[in-house]
Amino acid sequence: MMNREVVESSVQAWFESLVRLTTTLPSGFHQRVSDSTSLLFTGAPLAALNGVVSTAAEADVAEIKNLAGQVRESAQVPWSIQVRGEPTRELSAAAADLGLTASSRAPFMIKTLAGDEATPPATEALRVRRVNGDEHQLYAATLAAGFSAPLEIFAAISPPAALDASGMTAYIGEVEGEPVATAFTIRVREYVGVYNISTLPPFRCSGHGRAITATVLRDARDAGAHTAFLQSSDMGFRVYASLGFRTAVQWTYFTA
Repeated sequence: MMNREVVESSVQAWFESLVRLTTTLPSGFHQRVSDSTSLLFTGAPLAALNGVVSTAAEADVAEIKNLAGQVRESAQVPWSIQVRGEPTRELSAAAADLGLTASSRAPFMIKTLAGDEATPPATEALRVRRVNGDEHQLYAATLAAGFSAPLEIFAAISPPAALDASGMTAYIGEVEGEPVATAFTIRVREYVGVYNISTLPPFRCSGHGRAITATVLRDARDAGAHTAFLQSSDMGFRVYASLGFRTAVQWTYFTA
C-alpha cells in the first residue's frame, strides 16, 4: 500500500507542474475555482491538454458541471474533464450531457528516487542531451514524430519559453546524431514530473525509452528531487514499472 501522504503530495506536485507549464505558454490559461478544481488550457489542439481538472479524491460534481458548462460555450480547442479515480455515475452522465461521451484512464505512477538512478541502462550509441529554447523546433518535431501526432500539438507546448523556464528541462536522445527519443521534466520543490517520453517508431524496442527515462530520473535526483511522478500510456507502462514506478491512482479523462 503506497503511503497516502506521498500520494497526496505527488498529486499536488503534478497539478502544480501543469500550472507552471501552462502559464509559460503563449495561449495558456489557468483559473483556480476551488482548492481542488481548476481550468487548465494549454491552447494545444488535443483534448487531454485542455479542460476542467479535479485533484480531489472525490470530485465535486456540481462544481465540475458548472465550470464545464461554461467551457463548452467558449472553448476554441478540444477539451476534457479530468478527474482522479473512478468517476461516479452522476459525473459520467454529466460529462455525456456536455458532449464528452468517450472516456479513458491513465495510471498515475510514483517512484521514490532512492539512488538506483545513478547508472542509466545503456543502449547502443544512444546519446542523451539537454536542449534549450534555441532548439525548440527540433524538439517539437522529434516529439511529434515520436508520438506519430501532428506537429501543431507539440509546437504549442514546446515554445522557447517552456524549454528555457526555470525547473523545466527538455531532452533529446540521439543515435549517430539523429534524434530518436525525447523527454521533459518539471521540478516542483523535491518532486519531478516526467513527461513527453517518446521514441520514434523505427527505433522502438531498443531500450531507448527506458534509457532516456532513467537519465532524467538520475538528473532529477542529483538536483535534489526525492520523488518522481508521471501518467503512463499503455505502451510505456511496463517500461516505467521496470524502473520502479508504481501505480498510485487512476486518472479518468472524458473527451468528445
